[in-house]
Amino acid sequence: MKKRIISLALSAITAVSAVSSLNAGAIPNQLFDEERFADYIKLEGCKWIRTNNDTIALYMDYRDSYVTFYDVVPMKDSIKFTFTDISAITELEGIIAEIDENLQLTHSKQPKNGLYNCTIYSSEIEVDTAKKIREAIGEKTNSFEYMYNQLSYSSAHFNHMTGYALGHYDENYNVIMDEDILKEYVESNNIDAEVVVYSEGDTDSRGDLMSQSMIHIVPNKELAPLEHFQLANEIFEATGICPLGFSPTTPPESTGTTFDLTNYLNGDANCDNVQSMADAASIFQAIGNPDKYSLSDLGQFNADYAGDGLTPDDAIAIQKKLAGIE
Repeated sequence: MKKRIISLALSAITAVSAVSSLNAGAIPNQLFDEERFADYIKLEGCKWIRTNNDTIALYMDYRDSYVTFYDVVPMKDSIKFTFTDISAITELEGIIAEIDENLQLTHSKQPKNGLYNCTIYSSEIEVDTAKKIREAIGEKTNSFEYMYNQLSYSSAHFNHMTGYALGHYDENYNVIMDEDILKEYVESNNIDAEVVVYSEGDTDSRGDLMSQSMIHIVPNKELAPLEHFQLANEIFEATGICPLGFSPTTPPESTGTTFDLTNYLNGDANCDNVQSMADAASIFQAIGNPDKYSLSDLGQFNADYAGDGLTPDDAIAIQKKLAGIE
């Protein structure tokens, strides 16, 4: 239910995570909703593909000679909150184990204010589990976030041409010129391409004006975007040389659903921080006439009183509690 690509242009849309993340393994189909992710990144005309190692990537033709790639990995669900003292955390560990033995809790102390940053994570944390934990913590926290359906993704916007800087620094900050290394790799691996050095102001083989000096690996036949990516990845793994715009240390982006439950009140369907008959009425209206009445995302979360999906029983449960007959 819940739940590189190589950058070849200086104008990368977002920096890319380490090339090794390409080999993270396949994404189970049941955890991956293509339409949902495409909606998050607001792309049109996109297409989903599988690389040779069966990971998922998305690309969109940005213009005739450019492509955007996305490498997508599902993340664990998590709950993040702060606590005031370690003894309360020890007590909470027992409560969490009773709620769900698969949940894992980590914590670290903030040196400035003495608060403890806590994270609970699992492959899947259901709504009712998050509600139980929030209610168990009560007033002992001043921040509480519930995150699920999370996807980590890296992306890059690059030219079909595999382009490199003229050189790079080694671990001792010595300048290493890359032209000879790239030429040797192309020749020794019988790659049907030429290694060409362009200066600033030159026009490259595709007719683009060069804004800086750089090296291009120019295939002698037209390659598809994925083939360019695969070639650049092979070169990186063999030589450690990255195309321009590529950052092997930049963390990936993430997307998913996050609820700030710091001031959470179960049953508060209209999000006015008060549990009242108005909440029950809002639930009945949203269920009976969803085209006219709707709840916000947080309102739907709050309205799911029992944590098992929004039904008329949630409104009835709120009414009973307010009437004192729960």
